[in-house]
Amino acid sequence: MVSIIQRMKVLQGKLATLRHGPGAAILPPNVQKLSLNFPYRNKGGHMGTRKFWQLYLPRIKYYNPTFPIEVIRREGSDAAGPATITIHFTDKPPHIIDSKNRLHSELCAQFLDITQATAVPPNPEDAKAAAEYAEYVKAEEASARAKEAKRQAKREEKERERLGGVAM
Repeated sequence: MVSIIQRMKVLQGKLATLRHGPGAAILPPNVQKLSLNFPYRNKGGHMGTRKFWQLYLPRIKYYNPTFPIEVIRREGSDAAGPATITIHFTDKPPHIIDSKNRLHSELCAQFLDITQATAVPPNPEDAKAAAEYAEYVKAEEASARAKEAKRQAKREEKERERLGGVAM
């Protein structure tokens, strides 16, 4: 089992990345609700909406905990339909963003622009913790690639022995 200290460092890093970055913003009070409507599968240009949901909505929800967010993922024959992000306001009609074939970063920028959200400046401690976490993730990925290369070499060696020493 991994030590408590190492698990806490990872958790603090994840929390720091949640607290700052794109999408970390405080929404004005006239923004009432956010609705995402997209297919369950990514086929047909729906990846941007899914990534917006995964990457940016946790930050928006962190700074706006009472803000209602509705996510509708369609399955079956509705899968080929449109992907939309609907922003509901209290004082004006809803604004619908067609998110099909759009990048998640574009969608986030457009959402923040339409809602006129106030970006939260990063805390220096969080920035440091996020940078340390990014280095940790990069090192873990490199370690995983090295382990996989070692396992692959071992598999190839066993295969060579099985074939009687014939080079592949």
